[in-house]
Amino acid sequence: MQLKQRVRPRRGAHQSVAHQPVSQRSGTRRPVGRRGAEPRAPQRTRHRRVNHLLRTGHLLTASSVATSGLGAAYWVFVARWYDPDEVGRGYAAVSAMMFLAGFGQLNLANTLVRFIPSAGSGTTRLIRRVYFVAATVTALLAGIFVVAVRDISPQLGFLRSPLAGALFVLAAAAYAVFVVQDGALTGLVRADWVLLENAVFAVSKIVFMVALAAFPVAEGIEGSWYAALAVALLVTNWFLFTRAAPERTQRTAATAREPGPTPGYLAADLLGSLFWLVATTLMPIEVLDRVGATQSAYFSLAWMVAYTLFLLSANMGASLIVESGDDEAALAVNCRRVLRHSGRLLLVGVGVGTLGAPLLLRVFGPGYAGSAGWLLRLLLLSALPNLVVTCAVSACRARRRVWAAAAILACVCGGAIGCAVWLLPHVGITGVGYGWLIAESCVAGVLLVRRAWWMGRVPAAAESAHPGRAASGRLADLLQASTRRAVRLCLWPADRIAALHLVRAHDAAGPRWQAVAGALRAVRTPSDLLVVPVRREEPMAVKCARTDRAHQTLLRQHAVLAMLHADGRLGPWRGLLPRVIDGEYRSRPTWTVEGWLPGTSGTAMLRARPGLGSRLSGAAAEAIDGLHRATSRDEEVGAAHLTRWVDEPLALLEREMRLARPGPYTAAIDTLRADLHAGLGGRRLRIGWVHRDFHPGNVLFARDGRRVTGIVDWAGAVPDGPIDLDVRLFRLAVRRETEGRSFGDLVLEGLRREREQGETGLLLLAWLWHVTDNLEKSARFTASHLWTGRNVLDVLKAVAR
Repeated sequence: MQLKQRVRPRRGAHQSVAHQPVSQRSGTRRPVGRRGAEPRAPQRTRHRRVNHLLRTGHLLTASSVATSGLGAAYWVFVARWYDPDEVGRGYAAVSAMMFLAGFGQLNLANTLVRFIPSAGSGTTRLIRRVYFVAATVTALLAGIFVVAVRDISPQLGFLRSPLAGALFVLAAAAYAVFVVQDGALTGLVRADWVLLENAVFAVSKIVFMVALAAFPVAEGIEGSWYAALAVALLVTNWFLFTRAAPERTQRTAATAREPGPTPGYLAADLLGSLFWLVATTLMPIEVLDRVGATQSAYFSLAWMVAYTLFLLSANMGASLIVESGDDEAALAVNCRRVLRHSGRLLLVGVGVGTLGAPLLLRVFGPGYAGSAGWLLRLLLLSALPNLVVTCAVSACRARRRVWAAAAILACVCGGAIGCAVWLLPHVGITGVGYGWLIAESCVAGVLLVRRAWWMGRVPAAAESAHPGRAASGRLADLLQASTRRAVRLCLWPADRIAALHLVRAHDAAGPRWQAVAGALRAVRTPSDLLVVPVRREEPMAVKCARTDRAHQTLLRQHAVLAMLHADGRLGPWRGLLPRVIDGEYRSRPTWTVEGWLPGTSGTAMLRARPGLGSRLSGAAAEAIDGLHRATSRDEEVGAAHLTRWVDEPLALLEREMRLARPGPYTAAIDTLRADLHAGLGGRRLRIGWVHRDFHPGNVLFARDGRRVTGIVDWAGAVPDGPIDLDVRLFRLAVRRETEGRSFGDLVLEGLRREREQGETGLLLLAWLWHVTDNLEKSARFTASHLWTGRNVLDVLKAVAR
């Protein structure tokens, strides 16, 4: 069980002088190297922040684990010396006290973390006021709870006795102060006392519980908590008001006081904290009322064990807020680092805990292992998505988007409690584990897909300093890939029905089984064209547009093929082009019938035999050279060329990317435009018909790969493009298939090589045409964060740098 709600330091919490970089201390100077230069200070500062981020999180986690370990020892003794019914009622009473104190302190613990550093001479007065408000509100709430306890939770009816009720009200008020003083100590930069007070509280609980177990005391569990609270409060507040607060006041007496938080800020932050408090502290009471005290005991101790992993996420989130401050660039980098680093630790912890769940619970007794084993496994698994949820909430708080943080916690709370209440009557306490796992996973999935909404953008310089994709990026890409597969499965029946109608319309004389077989062989291309094989006198392919963009693709391809077939300069070379037999372009759905070109696509051949890359590249270059030699001429690149080649595709790229992934693309696109204009303007190039999307998937080869039998997909072809682009693009695409690298990665590698040789322009233009053609053909490219991230954003960031 979590001993107390972990205080999350707020954005703006000041560090002590000892923890500040040398350059930020008053009266000191940054160390200067020889010749007055600053020797790599930015890099050292970055590494120092990285280490401090993880070190702070690990120290807080070590404190929580130590405290949880002592708490686990406490409940081991309780489980051995008390009956399960008494354990369940005692745990529920303690949970009610924690809930009332957590709500009654109005999230003022985090407020102290945020505003004590700038309170100056009013530090002690601020702490006392917060103590008074937290204790008073909590006492009122606890009094109302005690009066109505038989209606709220009949199992806790023993609290209606005068002595038990009065002690419960006083203990709830004291626990509110106990929670708030953590925020005071953190704001006073004495986090070491947070660990000490928790240790004193945990050890005192064990001592008093052992002492009370020797006497016939009915409420021994609650009594041990009450007595331990008194000891911890006396020791901690003696130090706080006699030493920590006066010392802080003396150091910051001249500091300008900052205005307090706005009511809207406090309301939103309180609401978010309340949602999480409801989800974590009211569940034992719900289990107690629905399935009884014994099952509540089994649930409570399993929850206590699993919550240790939740503390890792909470502490890393607190460190994230402290270390990121107002720097959103640092926040984005640190979010990814926390997700990657903490995710690895959680994977180990979840794996070990899942395998050893019965052994962990057997410590409390044989009944716990048999009844709560699967519950513990499910709760441990839910700690993985909880890392994403906690990181998102911390990032929103750091960016002062407290209403967004409250909305995230509301979704988790509503989903977990709703699923648990629905499943409890059917599967018992295991349903609570299912509810937590389902709620956390759904919210985390949405947050990963839309991670830029809460995380922000990683700056280009930061990504170059820290290469590699974060765990969140990989998981989001996997989620999106699964979503696309699901969408394709949903579209499959509609595509088969459309293909069956097309085959029947163009192969009416054939038997029924041929129509069904042709429909089953239909393929939806990346450009949303449904390609259906049809057999009549000769093999044909019927292409049907399934979207509006595919309709435009068919129209452009029909126009291009008509011009190429009418160009007498091409002669026999036109045998490599698709031959249009029939088509319908004015009504929907749009379709066209083309002669079936023989051969196998280069992509299929490369996947079967990657060693054919050089052979296919040579054959493809020789085949497309016939088109280039017949139509090319020497021209100087002028303003008209740059408008068609650069400006119009860049406008399309910016429009599509803003629809796909909102972000600051203007600067990068302006830089790209300037680079292309400078690299191409005024040069003399060979200009002619260019395919523009010349890659192995659009080229058909003979079985040995030495001869090209057809070239398809001419929708993006233009009559006045640099003819060198087709061969460049084909070679890059071959490397993409054989090396398993993204197109954007290969382009970046080629750009570095070109810049070293002093040549720029053509490779960037080939990349621009390739990505804009894909974005224009199908909305699936625009919607894919995986594709746009690897092939578009990476290149834009490199250009911006």
